[in-house]
Amino acid sequence: MLKRRIKVYLDTSVISHLEQPTKSTEFDGSHLFWNNAEKLDIVLSDTVFSEISNCSKDKERKLLSYINEIRYENLEIISEIKELTKDIISRGIIPPSSKDDATHIATALYAECDYLLSWNMKHLACVRANDGVRILTLENHMKELKILTPLMILSIFDEVI
Repeated sequence: MLKRRIKVYLDTSVISHLEQPTKSTEFDGSHLFWNNAEKLDIVLSDTVFSEISNCSKDKERKLLSYINEIRYENLEIISEIKELTKDIISRGIIPPSSKDDATHIATALYAECDYLLSWNMKHLACVRANDGVRILTLENHMKELKILTPLMILSIFDEVI
């Protein structure tokens, strides 16, 4: 039986931690994930590339090099994503001061991803965000989206791939 490919949106933290060896859990987890990324359909967005451009030039070059190793779909932040971002913020799922985090969720929802991966456990990979996104998707008849850390999705690879 053919298993369908899982569609995963990566926020910037997953890529950024490929170059942060001082945070060993995130560094190791990002590298373990990266070594398995070819098993998934990866989605990135203009927001990811914008955030990467704010890094030092050396780190930016290294992160873009990692990205060039994988196959991915890049999404432009279009009006539908901007409206969904506003809705996410107005519902209190993400605070207004973290608009990029809301945009990551909106982009993953728009792209109908199965998962959004993040090391941001304050705003994204947390119960509050997952509960808020679940309510949003149910109310709007959208595809379910789960927000996990890279280590969490690695634990289910055998089940979903």
